[in-house]
Amino acid sequence: MKFVVNEVLENRSRSFAGEDSPQSLRKRIDLLKPRDRLLIELDLAGTNNRKRIAALLGMTPSTVTRRLQRIRRRLSDPMVVRLIDSHCLLDGELRQMAVEHFLADLSVAEIAAKHGLAPAAVRRKIAAVSWWARGHAVRNPRGVNP
Repeated sequence: MKFVVNEVLENRSRSFAGEDSPQSLRKRIDLLKPRDRLLIELDLAGTNNRKRIAALLGMTPSTVTRRLQRIRRRLSDPMVVRLIDSHCLLDGELRQMAVEHFLADLSVAEIAAKHGLAPAAVRRKIAAVSWWARGHAVRNPRGVNP
């Protein structure tokens, strides 16, 4: 499955976040929860329609469509793209928590338990990343890292 998906990524990566590279998109897909990753890979493979994917995963076609829309939105979020970028200047743990929240869709409680922090501390860190991203977007509206 990964070979077919990697081939498709070469052709579709630009539709996710402007001039995004297939390697960057692959990296973000690999950070998704396993069920979300499976869903997007089945879709990107191009051999399955929504009804078939729904039947394989025990969902309705409309649920598949909604979940794919949400996953695509998370994958193409400019903040997530900047967080994954190797030139991102944020602290490693801060970046990790932000990726877990904004891309992998983990709850604050799940992140707090995973990192041994209080939920309030996690909320503050996620809010700080949101502020960072907003400031970065204002200074750099095209989303390109300096």
